[in-house]
Order: sequence, then C-alpha cells, then structure tokens
Amino acid sequence: MQRYAGRPALTFWRGKVLSLGFGQGEDVVLNSGYETIAKVPGGNGLKADLHDFQIAPGEISYTTAFNPIRCDLSSVEGSRDGVIIDTAVQEIDMRTGLVRWEWHSLDHVAASESETTTPTKPTPWDWFHINSIDLEPGGNIFISARSTWAGYQIEEGSGDILWRLGGLKS
Repeated sequence: MQRYAGRPALTFWRGKVLSLGFGQGEDVVLNSGYETIAKVPGGNGLKADLHDFQIAPGEISYTTAFNPIRCDLSSVEGSRDGVIIDTAVQEIDMRTGLVRWEWHSLDHVAASESETTTPTKPTPWDWFHINSIDLEPGGNIFISARSTWAGYQIEEGSGDILWRLGGLKS
C-alpha cells in the first residue's frame, strides 16, 4: 500500500523473472476499486526490476533497474570478456514517464567492494544487487545492496554517497 495522487493505492511489480534473481517488467498502481491508474515501465532503455518501487509526493516514483554491461573484469580476477550487472535507481515522473534522475552503482561504488566472487564462467557478475530504496525526509535516499553487504545514503541530486553502513568501506 502506498499513496498516489493523494489517495491510497495498491502497488506491485509484474513482468518476467530472470534466472539471476532479477526481473524485467513494470511497476503498476491500482486505485481502491482495483483499476489500473498508472504504470511505470522504467526509462532510458531499462525495464523496471522487481526489487523495489516507491512513490514520492508529486507523482514521482523511484524504481530499481539493471543493465548488464560487457567489460574487462580482470582487475577483480574475472574474465577479460566478462559481463557485470550495473544496478540503477530511477526517479521517474509518473505523469510523463520521463526519467528525472538516475543513479548507477558502477559510477559510485567500486566493483572491488563486492563480497561475492567474480564468476569464472561467462555469466553476468551480480556484484552489487540492490534490494531496497528508502526515501528519507529532506530528499536523500537510502539503498541496501546484498552483494556488497552494505547500505548507502545517497545525496539528492548529485547521487554522491554521503555514508555507508557495512561492507568493506563502512
């Protein structure tokens, strides 16, 4: 249960669950009559992931997404032709579907901070794995990441990490 446009709403994710524990789909908002009143599929070419969907005042949503990226993982004892999962948090204007702001884990946290081993097989490395988004008073965001064993307070606007709890750089 959340609030959308000042009214109670039921929210959920629907889509395809992939074998790596991620999903590609959309976030859905129902009114008290169980009618669909909004859908948030993700933006900028990314699909909404199943992990979290939060609605903020002003019909703004925060959703999780992921993007597999082919790259050289030899610096973290992986393959030179590896694939890493870049996790994103998207702030989306629910009325227009436009992404207002986007945060990527690879831009702010070093892959070497992962508590998971780099895969030796040609499978995507789930080095970060975002689990939740918590909107804080004042606009900052707190996210938790399973594979780094840490939580991060992210500054509104800049996306800078203000502090971390847990992980290798607590």
